[in-house]
Amino acid sequence: MAKLELLGIEKEQLLTAEGTEALANVRSTVENLSQELNRSTSYNHSDFQNPEKSSCWLSTFFQSLWHARVFHALFDCIVRPLPSQGKDSAADALRETWELYERSADSDQAVPVQALVAAWGDGYGDCAEAFAKLQGELALKPLADLFAMVPILPPDSGFTLTSTELWQSVLQMGVSQAPLIALDLMLPSMPSSSILTLALGLMPRHREPDGMDVDLGDSHRLVAVICYMETFEHYVVFCRRQSNEHCWLFFNDLPGLAQGMRRQ
Repeated sequence: MAKLELLGIEKEQLLTAEGTEALANVRSTVENLSQELNRSTSYNHSDFQNPEKSSCWLSTFFQSLWHARVFHALFDCIVRPLPSQGKDSAADALRETWELYERSADSDQAVPVQALVAAWGDGYGDCAEAFAKLQGELALKPLADLFAMVPILPPDSGFTLTSTELWQSVLQMGVSQAPLIALDLMLPSMPSSSILTLALGLMPRHREPDGMDVDLGDSHRLVAVICYMETFEHYVVFCRRQSNEHCWLFFNDLPGLAQGMRRQ
């Protein structure tokens, strides 16, 4: 039962699913979700518009959700079928942007960000704030309950953080069973050499041919890394491809700030 509820199939829905057709619908939903959660084909992708040069925190937040199998599959199943939630609704903003993203990916056009700005707020913000807003709306509660936000404080010495140390922080908060974990690295300003040291320490582990496909703990896999460019006060994000775990897509809604950067 717990596994079905994780997939968005509520206990009450199972109890009221009378008859062959109703049960077949529940079974079909579970099968479709299972396929999506195990997909090996990358999602179509697109860049975002940033007309006011202040919405990078929202576009990187959205990109990380779009490229996460768990969120993507459950959003399509749970949130998209819902009726409108009213003015400035976060659920409606996500749904509208979701549909715009799909169309933009097909037409190779940048995605408008206005719906996210209207719901999350105009001006510059923090990605952790964007994730936190998911908790504030009833329609998004089934998805928000899948998330655990884990603050990561600076290490006692040096600028190295290993995956083992990160997982210890997760264990200390008691959220190791959360399907989606957002690690909020609360680090001081660092020179380029220290940033490189930190990045190398956080790189996904080498996997043996017969090993489990995990990066953190026993079952979690890294799907996105949001980075803050302190000099420009700008967020960018790297998102992992589903079709090739060694390939990452780079998203930056102000391309002029990262000239020469490879897309993947």
